[in-house]
Amino acid sequence: MTVRDHAAATTLALASVLVVLDEAPAPSASATREPETELAPIFAGCAATQRGGVCEIDPARPSLTLWLDSANPKKAEARCGDVVVPIVARPLDGGEQLTLGLAEVALPCELTLIRQGDARTPIAKWRRSLKAAEKHPALTEADRLRRAGRLDEAKKALGDANALPETWHGRRTSLEGRLALAAGRTDEALVLLRDAILAHRRDGRTSDEALDTLVVGYMLLKQSRFTEARSAFDEADKALADYDEGRPHASYYRALLSRDTGAVRTALRELETSARGSERLGLSGLRDDVRQVTGFLLQSLGRTREASRVVEELSRDLAVEADACKRASYASSIATILLMLGEQTEAGDRAGEARELIARALEDHRRCPRAVLEQTALVNLAWAALQDNALEAVEEAAVEAVRRGAEQQPHLGMWLIDIRGRAALAGGKPARALEHFDRLAALAGSAGTPEAAWRAATGRGEALQALGRHDAAIESYERAETLLGELTAGVPLSGGRSSFLGGRERSARRLVQLLIDRKRPADALGAARRARTRALASSRRLDRLEHLTAADRVRWDAALVRHHDTSAAAAELSSTAWKLLASELPEREAQVASQQRAAREALEDALGVLGEAAAQRDAPAGRDPGEVVLAFHPASGGRYWGFIEDDRGVRALELTLPVATSHRDAWAKAVIAPFAEGLRAATSVRVLSYGKLNEVDVHALDLDGQPLIASRPVTYSVDLPGTPDSGSSGHRGLVVADPSSDLRHALHEGKSVAESLSSSWTLTRFEQSAARRNDVLAALSGVDLLHFAGHGVFEGVAGWESRLELADAPLTLGDVLALSRAPRWVVLSSCSTARVDTESSGVDLGLSHAFLFSGTTTVLAATRNVPDALGRDLASALYRNVSDESWSLRTAAANALAQIARSSPDLDWAAYRIVTR
Repeated sequence: MTVRDHAAATTLALASVLVVLDEAPAPSASATREPETELAPIFAGCAATQRGGVCEIDPARPSLTLWLDSANPKKAEARCGDVVVPIVARPLDGGEQLTLGLAEVALPCELTLIRQGDARTPIAKWRRSLKAAEKHPALTEADRLRRAGRLDEAKKALGDANALPETWHGRRTSLEGRLALAAGRTDEALVLLRDAILAHRRDGRTSDEALDTLVVGYMLLKQSRFTEARSAFDEADKALADYDEGRPHASYYRALLSRDTGAVRTALRELETSARGSERLGLSGLRDDVRQVTGFLLQSLGRTREASRVVEELSRDLAVEADACKRASYASSIATILLMLGEQTEAGDRAGEARELIARALEDHRRCPRAVLEQTALVNLAWAALQDNALEAVEEAAVEAVRRGAEQQPHLGMWLIDIRGRAALAGGKPARALEHFDRLAALAGSAGTPEAAWRAATGRGEALQALGRHDAAIESYERAETLLGELTAGVPLSGGRSSFLGGRERSARRLVQLLIDRKRPADALGAARRARTRALASSRRLDRLEHLTAADRVRWDAALVRHHDTSAAAAELSSTAWKLLASELPEREAQVASQQRAAREALEDALGVLGEAAAQRDAPAGRDPGEVVLAFHPASGGRYWGFIEDDRGVRALELTLPVATSHRDAWAKAVIAPFAEGLRAATSVRVLSYGKLNEVDVHALDLDGQPLIASRPVTYSVDLPGTPDSGSSGHRGLVVADPSSDLRHALHEGKSVAESLSSSWTLTRFEQSAARRNDVLAALSGVDLLHFAGHGVFEGVAGWESRLELADAPLTLGDVLALSRAPRWVVLSSCSTARVDTESSGVDLGLSHAFLFSGTTTVLAATRNVPDALGRDLASALYRNVSDESWSLRTAAANALAQIARSSPDLDWAAYRIVTR
């Protein structure tokens, strides 16, 4: 749970500096210097900006911050009128940040920045008109009182400004709107701020127009009016063209919109843009807000290392922060992220650190009291004590949180119940724990909060298991898994503010473990496979959201609004049911059920936009006769379960895994040897990897002295429903070779493949500069086989920026997921196209998986960098019998890999995998 909504905490600065060029002195006749050019910095520091390039300077803050995109050994010079402006320069982010001191400048004046050139570098200049900021005493006092939370006094002070000239109308109305917003009168605030925006536009006050438009967009976002919020942010772009300082703020708000509508990758990209802009312009407050939101978002995605790096950055800021309120914010955010990480890993090894941070935050909250933040901190203190196994401290913090009114906040109240239930379990009181979790289940059901319901079901399972009621515990864990499926399907619809799913493997781990303990390995494997498939489907869903068309985005936003409204209505009806007479309760229950049905229908409509049908979700594929399924699933404490399923049934063993860098022989001993008997009899092997085992080349591990793939096909399955990969049903091929024109072997490979296919296949070929994105995309929907020989790139958070490089523009993971029809078979003779991210727990989506989700049955691709000569040799073996009607990519790829393993064992042939549905 977040300590606060970080977007609301962002304070938009009222400053931006614009600088323009001055005229350079005329060069002498003998000069050989080229004509002067314009400098194009971004800048901050104006109290306000006006149309036409006027920057208002506040005498209390007489400085400007500029950033130039390239460092230059020539020193910059600045003048304002006849006054030399002092400059402090420092290299930053591949460029140079300049701080201009204006304390001695007489306003108004023309500011000119000059960077001298030489015989090869022209003089560069930049100029902007500066004037003293316009202030009105009544408005200044009213705004001061508003920021201090003294709203009644601020309103009275504002009343003294009734006689202001018309040119002040926008600024007065803007302040009225912000007062209404602070008082919770949102509709009134929207009307006033929209009126102020029109006045700012009329008066040419570009910064005020941009800031108020961003505030309106944020207010609409808070109301889940996503389409309107998006339109407001688009409208702000017009004013932001002349207001550099507002752009990092706009990126921040767009990130919140993307987060709350499920476009997580876009949110992270916007946050990165905002962080870079705020760093360059010295906007430290915004930079820190961005870091906090980024930390929470990375953690929720299971990006533990990246989230930990954000924690370290915030910790450095905390060490030097003088403001008590900001210290409290930093300390609370760091502690919450640490606790989330502990929840996710079930380790809690930094809980003591989190307790110290929360204690510091509570001390600072006394100097800037806000009840809900103190309540949240106390609940988190109980959570930290739980992770630290300090059970008495858990109850002390919980009692104090209740005394301070935490139970009056529904989400805090339910969180407290969960913490107390888990503390009772840890203290050996399962019956008491069950009472807590039963209460939590009732509250979560009436409030329509699936996350709390999942926690309740998981906790009930743990309590029932401790009581020896194993069948009831299994039923409760299965209920938790069903709820988690619904929760992960609807995460983007939850508003992004409370969709923390840390520890989301907990219920699956408990269920799998208990089913194995109860001698039900087949059921345990089924539970493990459903959990794995759900994780992959969730990754696919998040990426599909990044590539919606404009029309689908409108439909998606509308579904989100309906889901929000109906869920809120159900919660409101439930929360007031206690006021009714017994005779009135059945009607109220029917009303709640009706709203909950409407919310489910909205969820189904939203998933329909993504091309997902409810009946198709989480349905693992069946097993062919003679095929062996080898599956892995995490257990508690970093251990793993291994499963083998064959014609004799399912067996499960707990595996002892070597360290990741161990030799291949150690991995063979750990994951192949325990199942050797079943693997020897296999006609084929399907591997279901999970977590860090995604990095293990199971097909290359030895069985009886030979690689496993030497005697049977070994595939890595996404575990989706699909048809078996037998004979060809079509003979249309697409060959794309060396689009970047820098891989000699790839070009030869493409020609060789085309020659092999030409006798029995209808071919489309794109080589080098002819391999353009639109042409390749158009051809993909009409072929049965794609062979790509070129550069593949694995990049971005969780590999979301992965792509195939083409001549003009890349083919992205999102492009693949958006295909209306994908080739049946795909060969990606390129680097890292079968690679998946292994930092987050569970499974993630790579380029090969994207093809499979779009309908491809089999992909041959590499998990890491490979030389293009290896791809050439593999392709030569792959298509040897392609004219046979029985040819299939799965069998041909297995034979080709086995052949290269025998003939060239020193080559990294194991990097290539056969990935199937």
